[in-house]
Amino acid sequence: MDECGLLTPSAILSHANSLSDADVELIKKRNAHISSTPSLELQMGMGTPTCFDASRPLQSHSSLGVDCHNVTLASLPAEMRMALQNSRGAYNDKFIDRGLKPARVNKTVQDVYALATIAGARAISMEERIGSLAEGKLADIIAFDALTPNMICGAQQDPITAIVMHSTPADVVLTMVDGIIRKREGQLEPVQPEENPDSIFPVPSPPMLWKEIAERLLETRATLKAKVDRIDLVEAKQGALKAFGYDSSKIVDSI
Repeated sequence: MDECGLLTPSAILSHANSLSDADVELIKKRNAHISSTPSLELQMGMGTPTCFDASRPLQSHSSLGVDCHNVTLASLPAEMRMALQNSRGAYNDKFIDRGLKPARVNKTVQDVYALATIAGARAISMEERIGSLAEGKLADIIAFDALTPNMICGAQQDPITAIVMHSTPADVVLTMVDGIIRKREGQLEPVQPEENPDSIFPVPSPPMLWKEIAERLLETRATLKAKVDRIDLVEAKQGALKAFGYDSSKIVDSI
């Protein structure tokens, strides 16, 4: 990427779990950024998420994201938890191996909360407009119900810890994007679809309720499943390995 002039401050590298020391220094030098998706990376055994990898000090150039939500929960707090818990487990291993105990936990909820908010805005060069609440910034706001079974008492003690360690999407009662309410009292607001002449469905003029959107999604799923059922999976596997640059000789059953 660097040789092609693509490793710039506007570059965001997804995952990037297997970086060399030279890669780390080059990312810092070019002021590029990384988007870690801990839930998927750990689920698929892709190695330690780079955002909190002690052997690859890139937290200052990292942010958090959500990968395929058909595989993992579409929740940034869930990604925060996974990143934090994995980093603490990996950090403690070296103490446990020597029969010792660390005097303090590795990383804090504030560290990982920043990765999912202002660090994400910084990665896309929009920290002056989003990523925190301040006069002049876009009104992007998420409100949690502090009285749900997940949040009660914890939210009153430490709201950030409650969000990072205990919240789920069900605890979100209001979502505002650029001043427009998209979720109110725990329910998604109707949305107005954009006109799309290439859509396989006719676009209705009135706003759509979530129930209608869900019906469309299920119709699309059925269409895609019919296509998948016709795929030669053995041939597709070889194509996927080639597309992702995997050396099939290095894929083994055990070591």
